[in-house]
Formats: sequence, structure tokens, C-alpha cells
Amino acid sequence: MEQSMSRLVSFGVLVGILVVIGVMFYQVMASFILPLFLATLLVVIFHPLHRWILQRTRNRNYVAALLTTIAVMVIVLAPAISICTFALIEASTALTQINVGILRDRLDETRHNLGLEMPQADKWRTIEASLENALLGGTQDNKRPTVPTPVPEYLVNEFNSLTAALRSEEIVLPEDLVEQVRAALANIQEKERGTIEYDAAVQEALAVFRQFKERVLGGPFWASVIEIANPSDEELREVMRRTAEGGRERIVSAAGDTTAFLGKTFVGLIIMVVAMFFFFADGPKMVEHVMQLTPLDRDYERELLSEFDKISRAVVVATLLSAVVQGLLAGVGYLFAGLESVFLLTLLTTVMAMVPIVGTALVWVPACLWLFFYEDRPIAALLLALYCAGVVSMIDNVIKPWVLHGQSRLHPLAALLSVLGGVQALGPIGILVGPMVFVFLATLLKILQRELTGMEKLPWASSPKKS
Repeated sequence: MEQSMSRLVSFGVLVGILVVIGVMFYQVMASFILPLFLATLLVVIFHPLHRWILQRTRNRNYVAALLTTIAVMVIVLAPAISICTFALIEASTALTQINVGILRDRLDETRHNLGLEMPQADKWRTIEASLENALLGGTQDNKRPTVPTPVPEYLVNEFNSLTAALRSEEIVLPEDLVEQVRAALANIQEKERGTIEYDAAVQEALAVFRQFKERVLGGPFWASVIEIANPSDEELREVMRRTAEGGRERIVSAAGDTTAFLGKTFVGLIIMVVAMFFFFADGPKMVEHVMQLTPLDRDYERELLSEFDKISRAVVVATLLSAVVQGLLAGVGYLFAGLESVFLLTLLTTVMAMVPIVGTALVWVPACLWLFFYEDRPIAALLLALYCAGVVSMIDNVIKPWVLHGQSRLHPLAALLSVLGGVQALGPIGILVGPMVFVFLATLLKILQRELTGMEKLPWASSPKKS
């Protein structure tokens, strides 16, 4: 009894030490998990190539592993880096070539067709901006910018000019609010600048003026829609500038600042390449050693390895092949439609094709809208939309079943959630890792279910018969 208790305590201590060391091991290896996983994935995918090279090198293991690693780098890494670099250059060039004047003309035409024109937009903006500047300039908050405050008489004249212009366009004005705005603007003249009373008067005038604007433009909702549809030239340039800066920031923020990003990427690539070499050279020995250390039954270990090999190759090949085909087909459409930056659009379509359900539409729909609104080519936009919806988006339903042959087919909702969750947790590589983790978990649950079913059939697990 004492010996059994001693062994039980010893086993508990051993498990506790194992948990602590396991946590420490995870902390040490956490930053290397993704490169090692990618190396494993590439080894599984290119294992047939390694076998072929191994035969040609007369079973010289390390020579074959070196040649296979070099071949994988040439096939995968070099084109990927070159394509991404070229796409970034093309994206920067495309952003600088957008003509704000043409964009303004197209927006004017679209607003006219949709009935979203804002009458006397410049006058609305001038009065509202003047009141906002007066409010900022009338405070003593050093954190906010110092701007010149307008002369109240100027605001009154601007408002009278606005109302006269609106009436000349036969727009019915709410006369009660017109008088309230005039009274609020006149009230500012009676206050001393820089005081709390002055700020309160400006705030009141701004609130009444916005209420007047909402009433004229059809209510709060339509006023917001019309304002969004009527940006100024400065706002358009600011949107373009923020878009360009936001793209660069997202690229850099993927792993911190530029130095950290390049450093982590370089170290990750080195680890992945080195791990890939040793996996090719000593993979079977490593797998056998790990199998000896795990407490799982050998049959389960072999099933998991077989499932990982089958699932990883099927999912990755099906996903990548489908994405590449969709990207190339879409690129042909972009080329015939006469779009600029065809290479960039093709690359973006290829990447987005890996996202279930929405996929390529995230690229070709904006491209069609660009053709329709900016370049004023509705026929080209319509033909491109029909081609992409009927061919590009549908070819995915042909390629994936053909490659998978019924293996690891996920429900569309499960596929979408696994991809989005994988991207959120791991970045772009999560597009591939997410579905694989999901299917691998399903395999483990199936093994667990079989184990529990087998345990229920054991004599000690059966319920005793009633006498």
C-alpha cells in the first residue's frame, strides 16, 4: 500500500515537472512554431520530388535533401518574393496616377444620376468649418490646433448668401430654422472671444446650423449619405493619402516596425530552410523518435501521420491550384477590359481566392465599379462582371472537388470561420493553416470517439445485470 502511494506521488510529481518544463519549452519555441510548421508542410508537399531526387542520387540522403531544399526555394520562395515586390511597386505607381479631377467629374455624374447632389456644397462647408474653427480657436486647450476665428458678420453674410442661393434653386427652406440660425449667429457677436460664453454661443450656432442642414437635405440619414457622396477635393486627396499610408502601415505592422519585420522574416526563412533540409534528410528517424516518446497507441500515431500527410497535401494543393487558376483567369479578364495594374489585380485576386464564399469578388467587384464610374466604360464593366461571376468565381467549384476527391471537404461555414480565424491568429499563412487545423482536430475527435466506443465494450464498463 505504501509502495503504491509512493509511486502515485512520484507519478504526480513527474507530471507536474513535465507540465512546467512543457510550458517553458513552448515559451522558448513559440516564435519558431510557424517556420517549423511551414517547413513540415513543404516537406509533405514536395516529398514525391525528394523521393525522385533520392533515387537519382543513389540514396545519398544528405545530398538529396540539399538538392530538394534548393529546388523548393527556387520553386516557391524566389517567385513569391519577386511577385510581392513587383506588386508593391505597381501599387505605389497606381496610387500616384489617379487623377483627382477625373475622379471628381465621375463622382459629380454619379451623384446626379442617383439624386445625391448637395446644392451649394462649398457654402455649407465654409460656414460649418468656420463655426468649428471658431470653437477650436475660442478655447485655451493647448492640445488642439490654434486656428483663426471668423468674424461673426462674415458668417451672417455667408448664411444669407447660402439661403438666397438655395431659394434661387427653388429649394423649400424651413423658415423657423432659418431665423434660429440667424439669431444664433448674431448671438456670437455679443460674446467676448476666448470666454466660456463665447464657446457656448458657437456650439449653439453650430448645432442649430446642422439641424437646419439636415432638414434641408431630407433628414439625418440622407444628410449623412449626401455628405459622404459629396467629398471636397481636399478630402479626396486625404483619402488617397491615407489609403497609401494605411497600406504601407499594414505591411509594416504585420510584425512591428520595418527593422523588426525584416529581421523576423529573415530569421523565420532561415529556420524554415534549415528545418526543411533536416526534415528531408532525417524526417523518418525524427518521426520514429517522437512516436516512441508519446504515450499514444502506435496505430493512432500512424493514423494521425497518414491523415496529416493526406490532408495537408490535399488542402494546400487544392487551395493553391484553385487560387492560381482563378487569379490567372481574372487577369485575362482585367487585361481585355483595359484595366491598369493588371499584375497587381491578378495577384490580389489570387490571394483573395483563398478566402471562402466572398473570395475573388473582393477584387473584381471594385474593379468593375472602377470601370463603370471612374473610366466611364459601362459595357466593359458589365462584361467583366459577367465573366468574373460566371467563370472566375465558379471555377473554384470544379477544381477543388477534382483535387480533393471527397477528402477533407469542409462545410462552407466551417471553411470560412477556419480561414478568418487562421488569418487573425497567424496572418496570411492562416489561409492555409486554419482549414488544416480544423480538419486535424476533427480527425482527433474521431479517434477519441472510437476509443470511447471501445471502452464501453469492455467488461468492467458494462452495467451489471439485474438479478
